[in-house]
Amino acid sequence: MFKAHCLALFNEGMDKHICVICPTRGRPKQCLEMVDSFLATSKMSRLKIYLDMDDPCLYEYLDLVSGKVPCVIDQRKTITQIINEAQGFAPECFGWFSVTNDDFVYKTDAWDVKLVGEIQLHGGIGIAYGNDLLQGVNMPTTSVVSREIVQALGWLQMPRLTHLFGDNVWKAIGQAAGCLHYRPDVIIEHKHYFGHKAQQDDIYKNTNSRAMYDKDGLAFHFWSTQEGIEDIRKVKNLLQKPAIA
Repeated sequence: MFKAHCLALFNEGMDKHICVICPTRGRPKQCLEMVDSFLATSKMSRLKIYLDMDDPCLYEYLDLVSGKVPCVIDQRKTITQIINEAQGFAPECFGWFSVTNDDFVYKTDAWDVKLVGEIQLHGGIGIAYGNDLLQGVNMPTTSVVSREIVQALGWLQMPRLTHLFGDNVWKAIGQAAGCLHYRPDVIIEHKHYFGHKAQQDDIYKNTNSRAMYDKDGLAFHFWSTQEGIEDIRKVKNLLQKPAIA
């Protein structure tokens, strides 16, 4: 079911756009705010929303969001599984990938053109991110990643993770390979309860629990000292090759 949905939604005949993936659960109103801001500011991106079949808010999502952007409905999976499956079905017309959350708001017009432009300015393959008004330069949230990097690694979210530390992985790879680029003028606001911009809910309680931090933190540490060494080597080798126009 998931594959059939993805192939149909991605077959849009586009040339070199950004594939933006958003898994969401239990937050249809917040998701609507994200979608509206995305549609108002994006120039070269296509957003896909991924919904759980057992989400109590499923029909509210369909009422508020499905008429604006494509939605995929499937059995519940981890965030990492959803992201990597969605990326795997994206055709060649997508030259870059980005993962977003239902608690982000896109503030800068043509944010996507500016981030891709930053990558192209620095050799044509890389990772670019804007200012989330929460962690700023310190963390590449909602980063845009060149397709060549994703293909070299074989994933968009490091497979050992469940939910957290995905942005830490891209920061580690980008810094070590010298291909991480920050645009402070590109605002993609993270309206997280840590920043007192949202109310804590069951989703935050689960994804930001001590158990989740411990689990994904251990996975990130293992990757950093084991598989990550090889992943960084792959990206460094890729950057030594001519960029694909």
